[in-house]
Amino acid sequence: MDPLFYKILHLIGLICIFSGLGAALASGEGRSHINRLVAILFGTGLLLSLVSGFGMVAKLKLGFPSWVIVKIVLWVAMAAMITVGKRTSLGPTKSLFIAIALGIVLALLGVYKAAII
Repeated sequence: MDPLFYKILHLIGLICIFSGLGAALASGEGRSHINRLVAILFGTGLLLSLVSGFGMVAKLKLGFPSWVIVKIVLWVAMAAMITVGKRTSLGPTKSLFIAIALGIVLALLGVYKAAII
């Protein structure tokens, strides 16, 4: 497939991740059906971004450079942000700002690739 297809799929995944994260951290308790839908949106976004990211790396024949390993570690940290925001003393606001900072670092790693690491 065309690398542009993977890039678009990656962006759709990122939109789902941040939409789901924002909705999860803004929603209150006792709304389990909405929380479940938000978790599905967040998880689908994580899956889309992971699959399309590996697809892009494979299509561009980049191998497995160190910046990909860093992105995987940060992706795991992003995956934990709903739990961190809901169940720790950080709270939703700080967790959202941490997630935005993670997103910025992930984007910079993706754009500049090996120039950073």
